[in-house]
Amino acid sequence: PDHDAAVVIEQDRVVLVAAYVRAGEALTIEGIPDGTYIVYFTSGTYWYGSEFKGDDVLKQRFEDPFSYVTTSDSYPGWRISLQPILGGNAPTTEVGTDEFPVVTPNTSIDEK
Repeated sequence: PDHDAAVVIEQDRVVLVAAYVRAGEALTIEGIPDGTYIVYFTSGTYWYGSEFKGDDVLKQRFEDPFSYVTTSDSYPGWRISLQPILGGNAPTTEVGTDEFPVVTPNTSIDEK
């Protein structure tokens, strides 16, 4: 079944942004500075404060980092699906709680 998710974008082990995404909806994050990022996501049925709880919680990250570079005539973006896509080109791997970034009040999750 579809679940809500939280997306965390990290650079050099520092959380840049964390955002909550409702199942079936899209999210646009703007103002990302140039750099290379690791994108994590977690999903589940029960949201509790700043994390999912329950037996169906899944924590993953995309295996490859995402590079973001602007030029004078381009402002690129990423389109990321959190659902597996047959023939997709962005493999993911499960991560443990100890590897998943910690979201603090300074990087609070915006519920959209």
